Amino acid sequence: MAVKKNYVCSAQADCNKTFTKYNDLKKHEAAHSPNAHICRFPGCDFATLSKPSFEIHSDRHTGEKRHKCPHGCGFKTHNPAALTRHRKAEHGHLPLSRGGRTVATSASHMTPLTACQTKPQPSPAASSAAALAAASTSVPAAAAAATPSAKQLQ
Repeated sequence: MAVKKNYVCSAQADCNKTFTKYNDLKKHEAAHSPNAHICRFPGCDFATLSKPSFEIHSDRHTGEKRHKCPHGCGFKTHNPAALTRHRKAEHGHLPLSRGGRTVATSASHMTPLTACQTKPQPSPAASSAAALAAASTSVPAAAAAATPSAKQLQ
């Protein structure tokens, strides 16, 4: 049986709180920092060193939804990551990477897309060739010749 490792808080001499996960220890140690943003809502022990993370967390308590969908659908959220997920799923949004370069690629062609491009569409020549191929295989030539055209019906 694997032995669970315990991580002990050493950020403050009298704390000695233990954690089984290293990430939980780091989150806890943030509360001991003089730069920590600590949630003051009753029953909440959230603490972070990041002001944006604290604002997102606080908005969840207050119900404020400051992030609105720019596509006009009315979606609002307290979390900017949730807005990005919504835009990707509902509007086909391809966000830029944090460095400003595009990172999304087309699966079929593996070419980078710019921020204003949508998913690549088949070229008109390929579409019409595919349509002709489908039409020629679905309707036998004799049946196609026997079927009157729209001009013949007038």
